[in-house]
Amino acid sequence: MAWTAPSTWVAGAILTAAQLNQQLRDNTLAGSAAACRVVRTTDLTPYTTGAAITWESVSASGGFQTQPTMWVVGSPTQITVPIAGIYLVSLRVLVTGSATITAGVAAVTKNADPAVTTTALNGSAANASNACFASVTTTMSLAANDYLKFSVNMTGGSAYVVNGQTSETFDQSCAMVTWLGQIT
Repeated sequence: MAWTAPSTWVAGAILTAAQLNQQLRDNTLAGSAAACRVVRTTDLTPYTTGAAITWESVSASGGFQTQPTMWVVGSPTQITVPIAGIYLVSLRVLVTGSATITAGVAAVTKNADPAVTTTALNGSAANASNACFASVTTTMSLAANDYLKFSVNMTGGSAYVVNGQTSETFDQSCAMVTWLGQIT
């Protein structure tokens, strides 16, 4: 196999220390990618279909954040990204109700603009008649300080509850945002 030159960050064959440090800051956010996982540790009840989910923690029960301002208690329904780039975005939520639920649509909204909403339909075929597991995973191009909100639009049923768990389990409702890299 023929040798190919590695990719370079800047023009020229040799990087100065200043150039290398700048590229590391720009491409690794001071050593760690921006990542946040917010969780529900208790049930959110009652939950109004389509409303932004209020998150409870990034420091307990499997929650985390690598940048201190991605999720803040003062804005518990959103995750704000600190740097522009491509992000992996996921929502996983278990909703229960008091009557037969037919479907749940997981939604991610950018900057509270309903025109920029990514959704995925998940029926309740594999769940009990009064429960629906909904999830969505996508990549999004985001600018610095863009924020995301997460919701579920329910069909059928009533008296909805977004389930929370005190430990990191598959049925713990959570949202995750992870920086993948810059847009070139």
